[in-house]
Amino acid sequence: MTMPRPLFHVCGRFEGSMMTFQDLHLNPGDPFPDGSQHLIRIYRGVVYDAKESTLIRFEESPCEVYGKEVNNIQINAGEGSPVKHDRIYSLLEFKLSRVVITGVQTINNRTYGNISGWIEAAVTDGFFDDTNIPDQPTSPSNTNYTPDDTGNVRRVGSDGQIYVAPGSPDTSEPWNGVTPRPPIPPLPPKPSTPVDYVKNIWRWLADYNGGRWLLRLLFFILFLLLIYKFTEFGRQTICYFKTKSIERKIAAVILERQKLQNIINQTRPNVAQCGSQQQFEGANIEQTFTYTLGKESGPVTVSYEMFVVPDRLEVMFNGQLVASTNDWLMSNDYKLFEGRGFSDSTGVLIYDYRYNPKEASELTIRVIPNPNVPTTKWEFNVECPQ
Repeated sequence: MTMPRPLFHVCGRFEGSMMTFQDLHLNPGDPFPDGSQHLIRIYRGVVYDAKESTLIRFEESPCEVYGKEVNNIQINAGEGSPVKHDRIYSLLEFKLSRVVITGVQTINNRTYGNISGWIEAAVTDGFFDDTNIPDQPTSPSNTNYTPDDTGNVRRVGSDGQIYVAPGSPDTSEPWNGVTPRPPIPPLPPKPSTPVDYVKNIWRWLADYNGGRWLLRLLFFILFLLLIYKFTEFGRQTICYFKTKSIERKIAAVILERQKLQNIINQTRPNVAQCGSQQQFEGANIEQTFTYTLGKESGPVTVSYEMFVVPDRLEVMFNGQLVASTNDWLMSNDYKLFEGRGFSDSTGVLIYDYRYNPKEASELTIRVIPNPNVPTTKWEFNVECPQ
């Protein structure tokens, strides 16, 4: 027989009828019933103010009574209900919490009663075989039954003694037998004030086993914070990390400032005088020098020394390139870079200057370092016509 699939999950207030083969009117010293006589069987009931639930909520809900395959359960529609009208369904499985059993009486070695509580259930249209469920008794009783801390059903007798119905929380019945299960700590109720909210959360953490470990972890972290805050070791540790953080910020600012200064140096012309020698050793940054030629025409001689690392030297007059290095005798791959010549030796560049009163007389020397080497060293000298 194929088991029916659940149509939906529902939760709400449940009131129904139950039967068990156990005589719950036990006297002190009476033995517990053998086998499955203590199992509760629910054979009809009503879910009031039904609301739609989920499988995850069903699995996480607290459970004092658990059962399967129950017929004749009427679900009354409420706000947020999955049904529009009151209707009879079957329960594929269900969980009851806050259980109260009342109206208990014994007929023909069977005990009948009314059971109520909060229900989480999987609902189906299927029908299960319940031919062994007897008729409902006619005369009620006033004996009250409530679940104890382990999930079993207990009774307070007239002598004040508490009698517990036996049963292993780990057993289950394939039919519609009901076995008590250990309760799961419920979530704290919705508080009316922030103070109540904190108190309920604290109470829930203290009652729940995982919450106790969380509280221990929080206390341990608080203990470490107190050590770091109020001891010499803690103050030194905090000071060390703050110092390192400040040093990293200062280093980042210095680096950023150096980058900006390099950009400024590249865009600012260096005014130089003819006959003065220019030399440099350091990071491979491009540098530009500007000379103002006089009214005398004649050759402008630029002698240079590039040492080991090849660099490129360009001579421009009024923005036009008039001479540049192009050392074809180099034995490495520095001969040309993007079509431009580099030199790693000494040399002389000559420009034949002709004075024109209608034009500017600005001579620019630009040194372009090799991009494949982080540092460079060079020097040059410009001789102008006298």
